[in-house]
Amino acid sequence: MKTRRPGIVQLNLTHAYASALLVCAAGSLLQACGQGVPLTPTAATADTAATSTTTTTNTTTTTTVATPNPTTATTDVTITVDATASGPAVNRLVLGSNVQWVYGGDNLLTAESTNFDPAMLALVQNMQPSVLRYPGGNQSDLYDWTAGVGPLSDRGTNIQSGTNQREITYMGSGELLMLAHTLGAQPLFTVNVIGGTAAEAAAWVRQTNVTGLRTAAGVLLPKVEYWEIGNEPYLPNPEGSQPNTCELAPAVYAARINAFTQAMRAVDPTIKIGIALATDVRNGIAFVSPGCKGFSTTVLGALTQAIDFVSVHDAYLPYAQTDHPATEEFSAAMAATESIQSDLAATRALLQPFARYRSVPFAITEYNALFNPRPGSAYVDSMASPMGALYVADALRFFAGRDDILMANTWSLSANDHWGAIHAATSASGPYGRPAYEVFRLYGAALQGVRLTASVQSPTFDAPNLGYGAAATGLPLITTLVTKTTSAAGAQTLRALIINKDYKLAHVAGIRVANATVSSAQVSLLTAPDVLQTDDLPGAMQRTDSTLAAASLPIVNLPAHSIALVTLQLTTP
Repeated sequence: MKTRRPGIVQLNLTHAYASALLVCAAGSLLQACGQGVPLTPTAATADTAATSTTTTTNTTTTTTVATPNPTTATTDVTITVDATASGPAVNRLVLGSNVQWVYGGDNLLTAESTNFDPAMLALVQNMQPSVLRYPGGNQSDLYDWTAGVGPLSDRGTNIQSGTNQREITYMGSGELLMLAHTLGAQPLFTVNVIGGTAAEAAAWVRQTNVTGLRTAAGVLLPKVEYWEIGNEPYLPNPEGSQPNTCELAPAVYAARINAFTQAMRAVDPTIKIGIALATDVRNGIAFVSPGCKGFSTTVLGALTQAIDFVSVHDAYLPYAQTDHPATEEFSAAMAATESIQSDLAATRALLQPFARYRSVPFAITEYNALFNPRPGSAYVDSMASPMGALYVADALRFFAGRDDILMANTWSLSANDHWGAIHAATSASGPYGRPAYEVFRLYGAALQGVRLTASVQSPTFDAPNLGYGAAATGLPLITTLVTKTTSAAGAQTLRALIINKDYKLAHVAGIRVANATVSSAQVSLLTAPDVLQTDDLPGAMQRTDSTLAAASLPIVNLPAHSIALVTLQLTTP
């Protein structure tokens, strides 16, 4: 991703705040924090317990209430699932993110140190990203890993791609691996294929996987299993001197893939290596640099080495160059998984002629909502809005529902202008989760056990032709992902993540569970007073946790543009 520089005001305020905190040794475990701002609860009736419990943190609030027996409500959505069915294990690697080395890992570290900011780390632990990609997008094209190891006094500098200035490498390999160790996350390292060499990449593998990196206490940090050869070599040359060329000509990129993978596997043959590919055109719009048409086919035809996954960045959506009415932007975002599906099918078709590669999985190593990136656009910062979070929620549903996706990594974890799921501290408050942060917390709870197939009867909507997304008709307004866990004693829990893509209207969903009785039901609901809100303040997405009355057909009220996680405890015959 070619990113804007993180806001200087945010950065300086964060460092000022961080310097006042107790220094947190890298990898220390902190308590989880807040839950989300409450909605006004449904009024209790004579059939329910009129009690509620509210817990408040410095930035968010959770309300737990007992709700009326909903069995008499009229439903316009029905979700049906068979409790006796089985399915593939859930893939938690879709809950990944990106961490840049710059600005202290985008404010994860305290100012000018290798120590983690306690408040930021607590939020990261509460979010629980499953994969950490490093050193971050096009930063990897300039990154010298040797400048980010060893004591701080011995650290070197790296060039920050956004400013072309050198900075001390505070967030180095060891800090990233310490964060991964603390979270139980998988690291994914992107080697410098633009300015680096195969020998340098192999030495990085040797340092992390053979020699090993350790904490100050001598604890061996995790090895790096996943490696990526380059970031986006198919995009136009960023220097601008040759606008119709890509960062690496496809033949050059293929030759470097061969050299890099051979050298890296000679050090550790167990590592998994991915390469960056892209389709030339998306919805009639050129994606690959005009001078590099046929990039992916040329690369694949010149490869001599095995690859383990293909990295694609086809989920920055809907991505238009002009502003459109809010309802059209919203509908395009809610239909965007159609565009992702189409592009993955086109990429699979490119792989098909090459028997060695036709079945390799995809890694969506960067994605986020992206509306109009041009300065002055009304939507330039909308990735941090509730509308952006709804897009992330539906993209995660799509990724988690496919068997050919290895992992997905949102851009990005923290700060980084409006991109990070976690906002750094300001003069008014400590750090806090943006709307996408709350989405990740819901998915962290939902992705357990096995994935089940569910049928959904739902009203539909049409989407306009906008940006990378083609016009579409008859798309469901309500989408869902259903999972099931079974305890050692045989107790079953069903979890349904439900998204209401309606811009204005609420819907009522009934969940029909075949071959089981629902003994208890809870719902966690994310809503937004203003789905377009871009002021980037706490509370843009609000969470309410409620207990539903048990019923043969649990019914969930879904406000406009909302996300619900319904958890059902089952009793089977």
